[in-house]
Amino acid sequence: MSREDLRTLGAEPVTDDVRRAVAGMSAISQPFADNVRLNPAQQKVLVAFDDGTIVVADSDRHSPLVASAVRYCEGKRGAPAEVVHLPLRTVERIQAVLLGDTRDETSAGTTGEERLWASILNFAAGLRAADVLVRAESTGAEVHVTVDGFRQPAPFDFPVVDAVRMCGVLYQMSSGRGEFDAKVSQRSSLTKERLSALGVDRRITSARLQFNPAPSGVNVFIRLADQRSFEGISFDGYRLPMRTATVLADQRACDAGVITLCGPPGAGKTTLQALQLMTQQRETDGTRTILLLEDTLEITEVPGVYVVPVPYRDSEERDKQLDLALEEVLRSAAQTLCVGEVRSVTAARMMFRGAQTGVQVITTVHALSALGSVARYARMGVAESDVFDPTINRGAVGQRLLPRLCQNCRVPLRAALSAAEKGTPLPGDRDVARFEMARERWTGGIAAAARIGGGGDDQLADARAWSDRIYLRGEGCEACKGHTTAGASTRARGATGRQPVVEAVLFDEDLLAALARGDRRTARARAIDACGLVPMIAHGARLALEGRVSPEDVETSIGRFGDQAGLAGEL
Repeated sequence: MSREDLRTLGAEPVTDDVRRAVAGMSAISQPFADNVRLNPAQQKVLVAFDDGTIVVADSDRHSPLVASAVRYCEGKRGAPAEVVHLPLRTVERIQAVLLGDTRDETSAGTTGEERLWASILNFAAGLRAADVLVRAESTGAEVHVTVDGFRQPAPFDFPVVDAVRMCGVLYQMSSGRGEFDAKVSQRSSLTKERLSALGVDRRITSARLQFNPAPSGVNVFIRLADQRSFEGISFDGYRLPMRTATVLADQRACDAGVITLCGPPGAGKTTLQALQLMTQQRETDGTRTILLLEDTLEITEVPGVYVVPVPYRDSEERDKQLDLALEEVLRSAAQTLCVGEVRSVTAARMMFRGAQTGVQVITTVHALSALGSVARYARMGVAESDVFDPTINRGAVGQRLLPRLCQNCRVPLRAALSAAEKGTPLPGDRDVARFEMARERWTGGIAAAARIGGGGDDQLADARAWSDRIYLRGEGCEACKGHTTAGASTRARGATGRQPVVEAVLFDEDLLAALARGDRRTARARAIDACGLVPMIAHGARLALEGRVSPEDVETSIGRFGDQAGLAGEL
């Protein structure tokens, strides 16, 4: 046996070839699995041998568990380990031979398509991806995963016709109603039990599926609910300005009225909503009755939240079911009502109607800023008497998620400035002209933004020059490569997770009156001076001065430093 023998095994090796390849090898997979607490799904994609050979499924080549296996094997042997990547089916066949189970594949409980979907989902789970996109193009189908806000290619590809068939299999595996039709939009979900039966990482508690027709096939979007999202989660990691933390606490204390969490898709609104609820439960010793309309993935994991299922197939049915569910909720003496997302005027009116009965309503909406939620509701068609009444529309929160800089490979701004002065290439091959324009904005602009809303003293009190405290994203290193796939763009590298940037405001009559007459400047000034608003641009500037985020990412997601429109977002 040699490692080369393992590498010659194909995607569907016969049992005798596998036996010859592993002859004389002794597996240490189980002691390793016990040592690092691998679950059964993870154990299926990796085999560790006592000679330092580690066989890993291609689908999990970027999983953090590979590095753990290498450390474990090298620690036991005192010598380097070597990783061999093989197709998932080959790894499964090796494990079957080692266990003495050489039954034919047809006796397995899953089909080839189901195993491929499990491989894709396990690959995403290994990277802690938020979602998976399978996109059918004219030349083939591609798989992408979203990790830390960046969509990255995954090592799976197949013909379009296979992608359409696979999507049909996925639909039938899920809770989808009726037959799969690639020519119409359809939605469904995978439960924790179904995912477990497929061998998917048990930490993925559910998956929400959206199937959309494409010119040459079909696209499927899979939103994953990962129980690790709440591991150690607290407001400590948010690094909130004191005024923002105070406003969030005041919002939690509101007995009635609508509190809206705003941001574009993928901004972390629902996670913040869940964190607010968790904190509220601790502050009230779990005595508050919280009802959740819809099975919103993240919030179902919050202790003390009761779910009111709202089954629906389309927007029209959703509105009808939400309306019926509200009647039940109002008869149940609930104190807090959660609505996963407001997508239509019917849902918005229903929510405001509930708030008028003395219920606290916490929801999310796609708006670019906290103040922008007011105009969003007005454009939806909610009655102005409700939208501009601070006893009903109590407050809002805006949020973005920025890449958190890898502390190992982040690039000091000073080094980039020095390169620009010398005329040498900038780190990461940045464009010289764009960098010079950014430098002009940042000089004085970052410090000025940090002062908006009061505070920022800790960051500004540092005696070092501002350019010595700010860092840019690097090109990636060993410490952060577990957050990217092999084909990820440079823009997706140099980060280790995401950093929330938050603004919060409690509405009052003067602020809402200014918004009602379209006076955004006065409304913004009132929000900052009297209603607790520290704009996201200010929070982002403070985080940049702490070296946690890059000013480039702040400007990309929130607005340019010194740009008045960026101080409050689009209204």
